[in-house]
Amino acid sequence: MLDYLFFGQWIRSSIELPGIIPLVSTCGLENPIQVSFGKTPKELTAIATVTKPFSKFNQTEFLYTFPDIANYYVRNGNEIVIEPLTENELDSLLYFYSSALAIALFQRNLIPFHASGIKINQNQVVLFPADSGVGKSTTAVFLEKKGYGIFSDDTVLLEMKDNKCYATPSYPIMRLWENTLEASKQDAKDLYQLRPGIDKYGVYLRSKFTYDKMEVAALVFLQKNGDEIRVDPLNSKKVFLQLIHNVYGKQWIEEMNKQLLQFELVSKISQTVPGFSASRPREKDTLFEFSDALENDIITKLNANVK
Repeated sequence: MLDYLFFGQWIRSSIELPGIIPLVSTCGLENPIQVSFGKTPKELTAIATVTKPFSKFNQTEFLYTFPDIANYYVRNGNEIVIEPLTENELDSLLYFYSSALAIALFQRNLIPFHASGIKINQNQVVLFPADSGVGKSTTAVFLEKKGYGIFSDDTVLLEMKDNKCYATPSYPIMRLWENTLEASKQDAKDLYQLRPGIDKYGVYLRSKFTYDKMEVAALVFLQKNGDEIRVDPLNSKKVFLQLIHNVYGKQWIEEMNKQLLQFELVSKISQTVPGFSASRPREKDTLFEFSDALENDIITKLNANVK
């Protein structure tokens, strides 16, 4: 068996999972998510509360199919069975990372969010929630060029503890489009193409990646609109609405009866963590200027307040 860590959760797998960092030690960890290839059941053991063309599920079981890729069965937040439907079994892991693991988190009453993030000091991160294509990863890469370490790409797990919000990173890979790679001058030896025919590449963070959860100093919601770069503070109501919009797998919240869990978490975060809206023009190349604005208007001021 192989051991991994994903969103701070111990994964024990009979399959090699190249997109997640292997664990050297499992000391102190408990309740692993067991992952294996195998035959998935045709029916749930309990009554399905939701049935769709390619999925059926209730609060503790989730069975779904990606045609010609794989069937997936997720149960009780501690078991994932993958039944490949393609000759290349590694292709079936794509939706394991993006969907099956998220479902397991929901079954464990944990909520992931769409956001990249950078470390602004030894203990805190700034997160960038945004829709796909707005530039979460690109923004993080350009701020890395200014000396801020990458925390996570695309998704994070958010939790409240002792009246502070903490983020846990997902996996040690950034997914970048070719134009971002060219602009940021990434080292080609660390690249691999995510899927044939798509100009999007994985970049291993390797030694830059950290297992540790870190305190969230601010939420910066990214947008591409208007004719100029703008950075504006948001009140707690707007932070609440923006954060709800950026829940990862939000289509499952109501169907898996996680509305109260989501409401309580997002309410606490929006009352605790300062939020900002940051926008840049859609049709102009302003990423260097945009990263300067984020640093000057948000990051430097946050660090000045650190005791």
